[in-house]
Amino acid sequence: MPTESQHTSFELNAADRSDIPTLGLFVVPLHFPERELVACWEEDRDTIVHAEALDFAEGWVGEHYCNRWENQASPELLLSQAFALTKRIRLGTGIKVIGYHHPAELAHKIAALDHLSHGRFMFGIGPGGAPTDFEMMGISPRDHDASERMRESIDMMREMWSSQGAIDREGKFWRLKIPLANRKFGWEYHIKPKQAPHPPIAVAGTSPNSRTLRWGGEQGFLPLSFFDINASIVRSQWEAYAEGAEKGGRKPDRKDWRIARVVYAAETDDIARAHLRESSMPRAFNEHFKRVIQIFGGLFSLKHDESVADEDVTADYMLDNVWMVGSPDTVCERLERFYEDVGGFGTLLMVHFDTHPHPERFRNSMRLMQEEVMPKLRQTLRKRATAPILV
Repeated sequence: MPTESQHTSFELNAADRSDIPTLGLFVVPLHFPERELVACWEEDRDTIVHAEALDFAEGWVGEHYCNRWENQASPELLLSQAFALTKRIRLGTGIKVIGYHHPAELAHKIAALDHLSHGRFMFGIGPGGAPTDFEMMGISPRDHDASERMRESIDMMREMWSSQGAIDREGKFWRLKIPLANRKFGWEYHIKPKQAPHPPIAVAGTSPNSRTLRWGGEQGFLPLSFFDINASIVRSQWEAYAEGAEKGGRKPDRKDWRIARVVYAAETDDIARAHLRESSMPRAFNEHFKRVIQIFGGLFSLKHDESVADEDVTADYMLDNVWMVGSPDTVCERLERFYEDVGGFGTLLMVHFDTHPHPERFRNSMRLMQEEVMPKLRQTLRKRATAPILV
């Protein structure tokens, strides 16, 4: 008898949605910390350009400060270069920690980037999570301070973008003051986004039953789920988002849901696994991600079975149970199971990670994902969508 999640995914993959799921790119970024910074950033930019050449639907770039493994402090700068070198792909911040920045300043920068993109920009936001970044910015992550800053910031930015006159608003964290226009001298607030009333706003979640995603559903923002967490937690994030959307009087649509996952395809399972072991992922997991996850609630979020001991959650465990690595057929089978487990989604964001000194390996994986894995996955899901359901 079909499970509840299977019923949901059958509905999502009806004949009129034959292009679902689409394929996008998520640039964490994730690089060996000993590499030269500009070489990392140029590789990220070139990977985005390659994604457009392969007809990826979209790409997202993260923001981090005091983190040698995730070394991109200004995704807008990288995106501005990428927009100049592409024509079709939609690109966004994934995510911008807006609580670090004054809303008036950031509203201008995002509006400018939207124009530079000719309307291809997407604005992914979040409260942040790195303790060192919070400390540097003088922000306390306790008592939901970071989440409150995020909410106040985006409210002020949206108010600016929709304003027709002066604004004078005193918030908890910032004062927003847009003065009356002095048109005699041309002194007035005027730089608003190209997309009206603003670029699509997306919000990211990483925790079970994410409060941030629930709030995003209320606001009508796009949901993003990141990126090694197990299927049951990912499913709970959709449920939180859907509850928020219904509370806000909106109908949630799974085609809007983006999920970032580590997927890597090569010609055979053995080649794919060998490449993965030689990449940045095992070291990054052991030296960075595993430690961060332990700080923020424990390794249960990675486990496919709660009986797995913490000491057994190694890079090899991730390779066997979480990361989707193998031949195109193997990756397709893993994705199919995951898709059914979470109930369906609209876009798979392929997590980019450093394969230096062999960047061509990841580009080949991108090609195999787009040309072989995704078409087969869609075909399989369409067949299931139209198959009779036995009761």
